[in-house]
Parts: sequence; structure tokens; C-alpha cells
Amino acid sequence: ETEALILFLVFVFVIGFGYFLICIGATMFGADMALQRVALQKHLESFDVRAAGCYSAADRVEIYAAIGSMYARNGMDGLDAFNQMVRTALKDEVLQRLHHGDRTTLPYSTLLLVMLPLVCLQFGFINAALRETSAFSQALCFVLIAVATFAVVPSVVAMAFDRGARLARSSNQPDLPTFASQARLAIAWAA
Repeated sequence: ETEALILFLVFVFVIGFGYFLICIGATMFGADMALQRVALQKHLESFDVRAAGCYSAADRVEIYAAIGSMYARNGMDGLDAFNQMVRTALKDEVLQRLHHGDRTTLPYSTLLLVMLPLVCLQFGFINAALRETSAFSQALCFVLIAVATFAVVPSVVAMAFDRGARLARSSNQPDLPTFASQARLAIAWAA
């Protein structure tokens, strides 16, 4: 009995620590995604085709001519019209596809993929630990772990991801390393 209890406590510690690390990672990932979205929005708002890099000056002239002919309307310069389209319509469409409502989302399948190593470890450990118990105990543990693995943990990780995004949006930091150095305690608390 003592050996089984020690084994169980080791299992709880290893799995708990693994899920804690996943939550920290999800918080950082959410923060990074939010910071990248803010940077993308700033880049699109200040976009100017004339400032874009081009390998060859001849290519630049040809590209400007093509854009100018496609977007010139009502006496407006085609390059200015293109810049305006990128700064408004394209920016709105891109940001809408990246962000739904007020939440930053991560697909459930992605969460399960990230958790796959811990899920395998968890079910393997439970199988080994409960081999000598009754079928009812095995089934009960399997159901409880399946519910925790496929419902509770993904929800907690999604909340950590969203919390990281909200922390980053409210921090006014330009990039993830600066944000992380300023918000270590908040990141640990969010996880």
C-alpha cells in the first residue's frame, strides 16, 4: 500500500507539473499571438508600397506600373489607392480572420496535440498502477482521467492562452521578450 501511494504521488506530481508547464506555455503563446497581432495591425496601418523592398529597380518600376494601372480610379494615383486599400479593407479582413470577437482562440485539436505526450504518459501510468485492482476501479479511473484530459485540462489551457493574450494587450510592450521580462509574476499567476 505504501509503495502504491508513493507511486501515485509521484504520478500526480509529474502530471501536475507537466500540465503546469503546458499552461505556462499557453500563457506565453497567447501573449505572443496578441503582441504579433498588435504589431501586424501597426504595420498594416502604416503600409506604404513605395517603402516596400524590391530586389531589382527594374522590378520595382514594373510592379509600381502594374499596381498603378489596377488601382487608379477617379483621378487617384494607383499606388495611393493601393496603400489605402491595404490600410483599411485588407487590414480589417486580416485582423477579423485572426481574432474572433473579444477572445483569442486556439483550436481544440491543437490543444490535444500539445498535450499528447502527457496523455500517453498518464494513461500508461494508470494502466501500470491499476493492473492489480478490480475492473470497476480501472474503469472509474479511466473515465475520470478521460474527462480531465479531454474536457477540464483543455479548458484550463484555453483560459491560460486567453489570459496571456489579455495580459499582453494591456501591457503596452512591443514584443514577447520585453513583455516576459516585465511580467514574469503575472505569467506564473495566469497559468
